Amino acid sequence: MPATDAFLVLLGIVHIATGVIWVGLLFVVVVFVQPSAATLGPAGAPFRRSFAGADLSTDRDSGIGVAASVTRPTIVRLVALATQVAGSRGKPSPEVGARIRALQRRLVVAKRASFSLVLLALVAMASARYL
Repeated sequence: MPATDAFLVLLGIVHIATGVIWVGLLFVVVVFVQPSAATLGPAGAPFRRSFAGADLSTDRDSGIGVAASVTRPTIVRLVALATQVAGSRGKPSPEVGARIRALQRRLVVAKRASFSLVLLALVAMASARYL
């Protein structure tokens, strides 16, 4: 096996491994993290704050910019509202509650769209070899 073939095999393995990690991380966020954060409600503000401050490379790269343009600003607004509600030590006003629910719905839709687009890319790449 020539050195170039071995190098291409190594690059293929790295490519597949990083793709699996990418899709797996999006799956975990969509299926586990988002529902948990929504269940916590205003009490989950510290969790959302740490999640929003994390370096989420999946948010920048996935779904043709869907997550980059929708997810990050939505998380930041949601954290600000949840922190405001937690600081007031009371129930949120109906309008703030409605804004929080709307932001949560927007976040779920954006992440699901992002995951769907990444899954479509995965299927396309896996089947392109046979076309």
